[in-house]
Amino acid sequence: MEPKLLPARYSLAILFLACAFCCHAQSRVIEVHLEKQKPAVKSTIWAFPLEDDTVPLAELRPRATGLPDEWKAYSVTDDFPQALYQGFCAGKVDEQTCMRKFEAWQRDTTDYSPYPVRIFLMVAFGRDGSGVEHVMFDTDGDYDFSDETDYRLGEQPPLVRMAYERVVNKKIVPDITWVELSDRFGERNLLMWETTQGRFSLDGVEYACTIVPEGSTTGIYAQLRSRPGTEVRSMT
Repeated sequence: MEPKLLPARYSLAILFLACAFCCHAQSRVIEVHLEKQKPAVKSTIWAFPLEDDTVPLAELRPRATGLPDEWKAYSVTDDFPQALYQGFCAGKVDEQTCMRKFEAWQRDTTDYSPYPVRIFLMVAFGRDGSGVEHVMFDTDGDYDFSDETDYRLGEQPPLVRMAYERVVNKKIVPDITWVELSDRFGERNLLMWETTQGRFSLDGVEYACTIVPEGSTTGIYAQLRSRPGTEVRSMT
């Protein structure tokens, strides 16, 4: 499972169909500066089962620090190829295993960073002296929980802002997302919610662009609005 997420701040090339407004105009390619916003409504990207150090290739996962005794950390990532390649570069995975998977994915390792990238989102669980379960979120993406808030399970915020990193155009960039702890599908997982927005001007007309991923690796839907009653939909 390799869902696509959008960086927190990036340029997106959108094929704008100007003929929707004028049938004699030519199509244009423009770049739009977009930023992530806290979702006004929930639009699921993916549900990630929380995994611990018992899963295959667990050595690729970071080790949590700053946890009370008996607590256990779980992590998820939407970029397993980067996790595998940086693990290989760090000597955690042999070359045959790494190259076999990249060949199966039909991907090139040159598109990924050989340096450690904080691509994992991490959550930890534990119980207090009364046996009540608690949860903490690694909100700053450093895999350290000593500075995080301890919530009784069920009393955490509905959506938690979490920071992490991605590789975009072979560069490491900071990213953010909002997550919800869920028991959907009969197992504990993180639901990720994303909304990305921006504005641009074309031929003197101001447009608002909203990107809402809809849980699919096949496309991310963009909605462009210019004036009441006018709408263009594009998919990239």
